[in-house]
Amino acid sequence: MQKNKSFKIIWIFAFYVLLLYASKPKKTVMKNKFILYIALFFIFTSTAYTQVDSLKNNNIKLSRYYSEIHFCYGTAGTGAALSGDFVLANNWGVVLSYYYLTEHTKKLPKDYYDNTFSLLIPIKDDISFSNICFLKEFQNESKKLIFGIEVGPSIVYSHFAEFTPIPNPNIFLTNYNIIYHNDQAIGLSLRLKIETSFSNYVGLNFALFNNINRIESINGCELCLTLGKVK
Repeated sequence: MQKNKSFKIIWIFAFYVLLLYASKPKKTVMKNKFILYIALFFIFTSTAYTQVDSLKNNNIKLSRYYSEIHFCYGTAGTGAALSGDFVLANNWGVVLSYYYLTEHTKKLPKDYYDNTFSLLIPIKDDISFSNICFLKEFQNESKKLIFGIEVGPSIVYSHFAEFTPIPNPNIFLTNYNIIYHNDQAIGLSLRLKIETSFSNYVGLNFALFNNINRIESINGCELCLTLGKVK
């Protein structure tokens, strides 16, 4: 009884935060998106825990477990991802995933030139993130389509090019030195998916994903091949 009361308080707090977020002006949206995701994470963790706790005396087993191979396109470029999904009979689960995205650097100076062989090597920015997300799935009546939402924390790593002007550069070489800067941050991920299966062991899904972090917030879409016990 005490646990249920505690989770009601969490739900009320999260709902209040969502209302607060909705009332903010547009200029504070980026900051408040982070607060919004924290509220969603509280809702998911509290609900998932009560679901498991209320069913702990029953024979709850994994109903589906599979890996996903993602082909991604987003605001941080193109890339790929791998994930493992573990779903209980009550349609709650956990997803472990790793994303890697790369693109031509956005910081290339307008007057940059390079007349050496290094010009043949593209200057790219890379960003990757690892997620641990709670998953909630919903099935349509025919059970041919599965809708899912994932929310959870992530660790974000970046590898970005930094350009430093060279005083009195040689016109036959280059006018900038390039140094790659590594950084890392904590982020929050949200993913919405729609999934179908061709057999008990092979499926396909389409998803939209978002990661909020201090380095570079990322939005994107992906097509995923699922392999494992998908039914």
